[in-house]
Amino acid sequence: MGLCDTFKSVSDSHTCVALTLSAIGTAALVGFGLSFVQFVLQTFVLSGHSVAKNGAWAVVTGATDGIGREFASQLAKAGFNILIASRTQEKLDAFASELRESMSNENPSTYAIDFARRDTEAYAGLATIFEGLDVGVLVNNVGKSHDIPADFHEIPLIDHEDIVEINVNATIKVTRLIVPGMITRRRGLILNLGSFAGAVPSPMLATYSGSKAFLSTWSRALAAELAPRGVDVQLVNTYFVVSSMSKIRRATSMIPLPSTYVRSVLSKIGLQGDFTTPYWAHGVLAYAMNFAPSAWLIKPAQGYSASRIEKAGARGRGRQKGVVLGTVRGTTVTCAGWSVSQAASLKPHLIDHEASHSKSLVWTSLSNTTLIFSSGGGAGFGVTRSSVQPAPPQTPLSTTRPWERK
Repeated sequence: MGLCDTFKSVSDSHTCVALTLSAIGTAALVGFGLSFVQFVLQTFVLSGHSVAKNGAWAVVTGATDGIGREFASQLAKAGFNILIASRTQEKLDAFASELRESMSNENPSTYAIDFARRDTEAYAGLATIFEGLDVGVLVNNVGKSHDIPADFHEIPLIDHEDIVEINVNATIKVTRLIVPGMITRRRGLILNLGSFAGAVPSPMLATYSGSKAFLSTWSRALAAELAPRGVDVQLVNTYFVVSSMSKIRRATSMIPLPSTYVRSVLSKIGLQGDFTTPYWAHGVLAYAMNFAPSAWLIKPAQGYSASRIEKAGARGRGRQKGVVLGTVRGTTVTCAGWSVSQAASLKPHLIDHEASHSKSLVWTSLSNTTLIFSSGGGAGFGVTRSSVQPAPPQTPLSTTRPWERK
């Protein structure tokens, strides 16, 4: 082969490589363009299908506050009979009465159940109720997070257990009770409330983050399994919403009110498949995150957790009493090794603060609740060590304030 032939061969080879790379680049740009157009249409233009076709009843768990309460209200307004399940009967009754009066909904039903407890009798009672209902929509909203971010080993074991029991096990149990009826009727919609923490590993919220990651994978697997049987399953990916769980009180374009958020969810049913981020601002953030390696997102998540701890510390430093982690099981309060047998003996030592609703939470139900004992905002109570008698701790707990850690 002569020199000219060699140059020609190399030139042809380079041309082939260039054409291949050009084709790949063009395909990538076309793919990106199509996905962007799809995102814009689904997020800002198109509407989903009506939920009314799925059945006569809607079941909402964790329905007396925040997002769950709003789901129940808007589904009642859409014409569904409502069954609301939550822990406190008094709050359920008050909300049911409100639905009757404001929505002219004659058939709101209530069921008091503590989803943190492995109460087989309570679930058996729920199963009996479901047998007679044409349940078309199930909203698995009940959930629990860490009260504030903290290192995994410093959080009481019971807190980890409750998060898994509520976020994972309770969701599976309720869904298992309802799905057979949906399959028989060949229609139904299951909405599982997810979280960005399930998509991005979140240090200092590890157990909560893991529980939401489970819901994401489980929901998508269940969706593929039930779709041929006429039942739709959607994981509703959620960023922050104004609620008692998020401890955010002021709405912004990125952090909507529950009413705004739920309206967006119900208006986008069926548009985005089994994994949906229906609220527009959350959708924009999720779309942008798709182009970032997961490792790049963990550091900001950790920074957010650290900022929440610092804010909690700032509130605590503004008061005289400190912050410790504690647990409530039955009528025994355990707080870093200090316990009292009767919760009533804590009553004189309650400290008023902005989260006044936490009082009614404790006096109506004490079982299976993890609290922050604090005088500095958030859900909890201020307790001085002199107010209780020392006792061996049920679980080793840290008495170090989060903002004092080295």
